[in-house]
Amino acid sequence: MKKIVYIILSLILLLTLTPFYACGGGSGDNYGQTTITPKQKAVYPVNQREERPVQVKTEISEFDAFSEDCVKWLGRNKTGEYYGETAVALTNVASGFSVSFKGSRLTVRIYSTAGAVANIGNGYIRVYVDGESRRVELTTNNAYYDLVVAKNLDAAEIHTVKVLKATEEDFSRLYVSGISTDGAFYTPDLASDLKIDFYGDSITAGFGILGHGDETALTQTSSSLWDGTLTYAALVSDYLDADFNTVCKQGIALSSACDTNLVGFSMKEVYQNYSVYDDTPWDYSKYQPDIIVINLGTNDYSSLIGTSAGTTIFNPNAETDAKLNAFLEDYTAMISDLHIKCPKAKILCCLGMMNAASLYSEIENMVNGLRKNGADYVYSVELFTGKLGAFGHPSVSSNEVNAGIVLEALSAYCGINARN
Repeated sequence: MKKIVYIILSLILLLTLTPFYACGGGSGDNYGQTTITPKQKAVYPVNQREERPVQVKTEISEFDAFSEDCVKWLGRNKTGEYYGETAVALTNVASGFSVSFKGSRLTVRIYSTAGAVANIGNGYIRVYVDGESRRVELTTNNAYYDLVVAKNLDAAEIHTVKVLKATEEDFSRLYVSGISTDGAFYTPDLASDLKIDFYGDSITAGFGILGHGDETALTQTSSSLWDGTLTYAALVSDYLDADFNTVCKQGIALSSACDTNLVGFSMKEVYQNYSVYDDTPWDYSKYQPDIIVINLGTNDYSSLIGTSAGTTIFNPNAETDAKLNAFLEDYTAMISDLHIKCPKAKILCCLGMMNAASLYSEIENMVNGLRKNGADYVYSVELFTGKLGAFGHPSVSSNEVNAGIVLEALSAYCGINARN
């Protein structure tokens, strides 16, 4: 009897330890395409994360707020003259900086604009002080002002403060013209060995992520419910100790053929720029990602479903067929162009966090075809539609689940795991 119980327990343990990913394409082809389905619901493995090795820091004799030897600038950013002062523009979601210093406080001189969407609230940043974070609302007053982001610290210890933009460019544009402390600055954290680019829409921007789904229509779009530092993109990057850039915007579609959300442009037209509203070309030589994650298609899908009330399926006709073909052609062109710009990067095509019915099967077939024709750097992964926050967008817990799915995909496809 004990032997039977032992066998049963062994089988249960074996099933429990089975990896979340499955190799082999759903179509049965044998050219190496792999996919991960949301049915497996991988869990964000935060408790399995290893601590980062301590970096030796030395005091900086001449601190320059605009030097990467003194400040670790994060995300797509650029230095220029803004509102009468030399400053670094931080407009993209999760762009920001990190500094290390020995002192009791850190002050940042900033200018914050109202953004492109009115009556929706001020912008927010997330401030991390020695790893502990809090959200800070920005003031829009048409002038530079000093913002104390850390205070009452032990002046005898070296502290690290990181500031990331939590809301997207639609809410505010942020400019940093100075960083100061009452002590001395020390060498900043080094650039990570792993770099990731994320291209997405409101999901990647953190639209409604802090909501609970029961907000009124008036408050559902409030900037107070947005936070791009809590999304699957930020969680994946944090777990892997990776530097990451995001290019994302609420309502944006990948293809101009499908952009019916009055954005005025598609990701196809702006992904290679500094930001979605600034057409300055981004210099990819400054930041060569190892991984590119594309999470687009949710807004493209909205223009391809039928017109009957409540329908979530394609309404096949000449118009929607043409839009679908244009979407797949534009997606393929974007992948090809990114591969030219970033030849060492693995490209992961994702979809599914808001729509159980979506374009994922079409994207998977596209990826299968590309891999069959030699593009062994591109993969697909289906994401999970979990608990929703405000305005039908993924909640924090849903982003945690999908961070686990992406992490499993990167482990399966690229052998990339935490801190290795």
